[in-house]
Amino acid sequence: MSRILPTITLVGALMVFPTLLSKLHAQVINHPLEVKEMKCGVLGIDPLQERARTRGSEEEDTKVTDGVYRVMRLAVFMSAKEYNSDKFNRDYNKIKAFWSELETYLNSIYVRDFGLQFKVIKDERLVEKTYNRDYTYQDGTALINAAIGIDNYDIGIVLDYSDSGGMQGLASVGGIWNDTWKGTGIVINQSMPTIAHELGHLLGSNHPFTQSQGMLGYGTEPGSGQSIISYGSSSEQDFVSLECLKKILHETPKADYRLVERFPNTTNTAPHIDRERMKDTYVVPEGTFFSIPVYATDQEQKTLHYTFNQYGCTPQKPAHFPVYAPQQSNVIDFGVRYNGTGAEVTNSNSIPVGDYRFWFSVSDALPVEEAMKKHQAPLYDSYIANIKVVRATPFKLTTTIDNHYEKGDLLHLTWTVDKSFFRSGSKVRVLMSDDMGHTFRHVLLPSTDNDGACDVFIPQRLMKRVPTYSFVIPDTGEKIDIYFASEGLLRIETIGDDIRYYDISNNSKKDGGIEVTKAEVEFSGVPEETYITIGKNDEMPPKPNITASVQGQMVPVTYTETTDDNLTTRTWTVERGGKTSGVQLFIERRKTDTAGNTPNGISTTKASDAINITTYKGQITLTGTKAGTFVQLYNTTGRLIKRIQSKGEKLYFDNLPSGVYIIKVGEEEPRKVQIIH
Repeated sequence: MSRILPTITLVGALMVFPTLLSKLHAQVINHPLEVKEMKCGVLGIDPLQERARTRGSEEEDTKVTDGVYRVMRLAVFMSAKEYNSDKFNRDYNKIKAFWSELETYLNSIYVRDFGLQFKVIKDERLVEKTYNRDYTYQDGTALINAAIGIDNYDIGIVLDYSDSGGMQGLASVGGIWNDTWKGTGIVINQSMPTIAHELGHLLGSNHPFTQSQGMLGYGTEPGSGQSIISYGSSSEQDFVSLECLKKILHETPKADYRLVERFPNTTNTAPHIDRERMKDTYVVPEGTFFSIPVYATDQEQKTLHYTFNQYGCTPQKPAHFPVYAPQQSNVIDFGVRYNGTGAEVTNSNSIPVGDYRFWFSVSDALPVEEAMKKHQAPLYDSYIANIKVVRATPFKLTTTIDNHYEKGDLLHLTWTVDKSFFRSGSKVRVLMSDDMGHTFRHVLLPSTDNDGACDVFIPQRLMKRVPTYSFVIPDTGEKIDIYFASEGLLRIETIGDDIRYYDISNNSKKDGGIEVTKAEVEFSGVPEETYITIGKNDEMPPKPNITASVQGQMVPVTYTETTDDNLTTRTWTVERGGKTSGVQLFIERRKTDTAGNTPNGISTTKASDAINITTYKGQITLTGTKAGTFVQLYNTTGRLIKRIQSKGEKLYFDNLPSGVYIIKVGEEEPRKVQIIH
């Protein structure tokens, strides 16, 4: 994904840096719209960041939207150099297609995050077909006014193509609310992310990064930043970070006087974070990855968006922890990640000793098309928690994990445990992903002592090596795969507490992951679900008939069964050539009558002889439903949450907050299922 790199904030000056590898640079200019003394946007401390804070002021300080859905008419002036470029080749139809694509792209960011919809004006008068001169950002408003009139657009930008390198974009911070400055933006590299970046400046936000190319930003994102108004990236989708939304909210409503379409909120209610379930302080061993669940509900929406920003940061006290695009899982991981180009996200692999404040936020943003149809802006709720990273031995895998295994391979895992940090009797579980970490559906060990060692078997599932970053040649459309990684990932994590400490195998998008291939020893009769739970008074399910063969010839299988407390482990192994291969099934007997009420948050219950219901984090999975059967999910008040008609395949209810649910399959008796994050 192309991204913006360096941006400059100056007063009345233009600087051009030598071309970097990506040739994506951007620049912003603060404008003297008020009588007050003009100052550089990245020099000094924002008053909101400087003042002493209380819980009351923090609530106001974390306000990022006002619930008003805004529609802005966006004028994109195409210079003659743009019109004659290879990209458009003097074809107005190509320009119209570009405008449409740009509109979709911008709305995927600004509608979801702020409730701001752009309508790109498709008017041929905005296309200059005869070269006049090269333009600067200051020409934008006059050019657009001359083309379509000052009253016929709300915000504008000039595209003036150049392949000379150096500065690639320039915009006036907060120019949106003044008729003289509402079009003071320019982009020369034909990049949609650069356009989104410059529009972010016009809407009121400066750079949130800490430092880049010798320049200071707000200091709310580490390094060169991760969000669209910074230079770097952290996610496969672009987004506006919370601190930038706060700045935009301060400036953009000042332009409401000119908006033709503006829709105040009348019925939607904001999501609510359950502060009683959140901790005031979370303690983490240094160098240890960790996950924190955010408990939230909403009266209207069941799918919520969760995000985070380090709080209280300034250029003098910059953020350490990177920011990411909103996610639909309420469990936020703080550990090593890679962006869409395969690069490691700044500081994501670093958890240093210190005291931090985390700004957790949840929004009720609708899918973009639905939000546009309903004219509904997202509403947010926020919670600020203390994170205390202390000196301790990091919780880390010490086993050298290969990038290739065969199905059924025995793997001995070891990890470091600081016994002075973890309480006596603490437990861990081992999970495996077959989709590069999007989900971890394979339970290799549901619970074991946190003593630094355990054995697991690689699941009976093929996991491929796949391309993770590709380049498409513009002229031919040929796709060239650049980076590859494998689908498998191992994860070990603590259980039994809200905060989870975890480690993960190599998840780099450049040669990371684990490939799982066919084994010499093939097991047959293995159930699809290898981890189930049963009621406390239910009979044990019968032992499945699992056999093994080599090249079609049956081989002896050793079976063992052990029970530890309420967990029964059934193991089938084959010894061949000094190598052990195996399969394990786990059956957990519930200690209550509610499915899923187990300390580790993973559960499976039997709805009938054919149907299994599995929960993990915020997801319920059903297998064994017959095609045509309706499956309905209710909350405990009897409200229908979702209804799905089975096609005879796996069914998923995703992104569910913690709580008890009622699930009804066809005419069967309803069953209670509990989600525990």
